Amino acid sequence: MTEDDPNYRYIHEIKRESKRCKKIVQDLLSYARTPRPSLELIDLNQLLAQIADFAANHTDMRNVIIDTDFTPGLPHVMLDGDQMRQVAINLILNAGGAMPDGGRLIIRTETVEGGRVEVSFIDTGCGIPQESIEKIFEPFYTTRERGTGLGLAITRQIIEQHHGEIAIESAPGQGTTVRVTLPIEHEEL
Repeated sequence: MTEDDPNYRYIHEIKRESKRCKKIVQDLLSYARTPRPSLELIDLNQLLAQIADFAANHTDMRNVIIDTDFTPGLPHVMLDGDQMRQVAINLILNAGGAMPDGGRLIIRTETVEGGRVEVSFIDTGCGIPQESIEKIFEPFYTTRERGTGLGLAITRQIIEQHHGEIAIESAPGQGTTVRVTLPIEHEEL
């Protein structure tokens, strides 16, 4: 297939995401020993734009509008691109699952104090009760029929291995904001 074929982009994404799915399964099988991040300088805005574009076609995102609010000139960050892709897709699809009748998801990037960047995932979904927020990162805790309860546990583990933090603010019926804060530069992980 040539690059000017209208389906080239989709085939390329399917190939890339199939490889990523294989990696996710391997990571699930070795959850207790999540691999060390393989760091490279990443344009977080570009990475998130690709993921938002890909996720917009997912069945969990029906009738969900994804808006991006990226800070121009955001510093590049030392990250494991595949692991951050996994984090972002998990958080986007969780937001989509909280909006079964549709809604809006804003993905925002900005620099914050202390040489850090922050990525916020802000949805208009059903919200999370306070008692669930306290348990949400525990392995195998889930409120979904088809959930494994590993998504947010793995997400937190990856973020912590990048010396970052994850925080959730939510109110039932009002939506949820998930903030991921990452250092722009840091010592070897």
